[in-house]
Amino acid sequence: LTVVLDMDECLLHSKFHGAGAVSTTYRQEEDRPETVGEVNSFWLALDDGVAQVNIRPGLHEFLEQLAQMCDVVVFTAAMPDYAGPVLDRIDPTGKLISRRLYRNSCRQVRGVFLKDLSALGSAFATNPGRCVLLDNNPCSFLCQPTNGILVTSFYDDARDTALACVMQLVRLLESVPDVRPILRDMFRLEALLKE
Repeated sequence: LTVVLDMDECLLHSKFHGAGAVSTTYRQEEDRPETVGEVNSFWLALDDGVAQVNIRPGLHEFLEQLAQMCDVVVFTAAMPDYAGPVLDRIDPTGKLISRRLYRNSCRQVRGVFLKDLSALGSAFATNPGRCVLLDNNPCSFLCQPTNGILVTSFYDDARDTALACVMQLVRLLESVPDVRPILRDMFRLEALLKE
């Protein structure tokens, strides 16, 4: 099973301080709260400021468990000069995340960055029913809605349990030959996106 993970507001949330605080050069523009608390954070120096990065509760355990049973890919609409150092802090040994895809791998349609799983190459082309995309933004699923697991956005909730719930679902999906019928019925993303 290949599990593709979004980064911003899915695995973590970053609040920018300094000149880059109003810039959308690092990540895609989305509605985000103005005020965000600091929970399980680290600080990252950038060329034009700093970022306070809040890690979603349970992230490290989630990645460690996933890496033991799945191929783990991070697919983000963020730029590599921001996302790369963040992912280096989350996976300093490079053993948990097998591949990273950044904004240049997204399909951009009317200013929205779509996560087209065909960017995975042969991993998706040979067996599309064995790939899942975890994201908080429904637009990310437009290319393959039946491969999607939709999660709530994360900002600063220290009691968030979304990743533990996703892990239970991944354990179920890991044993099925095609994840799409299960995800189609569970999340109804195809119907939701048509509306």
